[in-house]
Amino acid sequence: MIARLLLSPDLDTRVEEIKRALDLHLGNVKVHPDLLYFKAEEKLGIEEARKIKEHFSLKPYSAKGRAVVLENAANLTFDAQNALLKILEEPPEEALIILGSKTEDDLLPTVISRCQIVILRAKPEGSLALASRSENARISGTSPGILRSAQND
Repeated sequence: MIARLLLSPDLDTRVEEIKRALDLHLGNVKVHPDLLYFKAEEKLGIEEARKIKEHFSLKPYSAKGRAVVLENAANLTFDAQNALLKILEEPPEEALIILGSKTEDDLLPTVISRCQIVILRAKPEGSLALASRSENARISGTSPGILRSAQND
């Protein structure tokens, strides 16, 4: 599985897409033993990076894999970002890693290079459109419905 970086200046847009991805990966649950979730307002330092590594070192409890979500990855310190490079480069099988951010500029280039970039844009009627850096980019782990709706826009 590839780590995904969801880019949108709007936190609500990022959170909505995070919920969709989690529903696909873990089912429709708010709290799940295989999920480690960091809210946008949390400061993320080296200790949180260790928690993420430890989370992925364990076998899934009830889902097919484990998931980590950072609503605002810009809160990661530079040391924490560097500590996560290995897990971003080679995530465990069936892992889901979602990093949310307003812009790529908030993260180290080495982190960005290990993520699949998904740009979220709010449409006038409030639904989401996904855009990838490349027209032919494959959105790994995304439901065909979401991918098709992005391609049809």
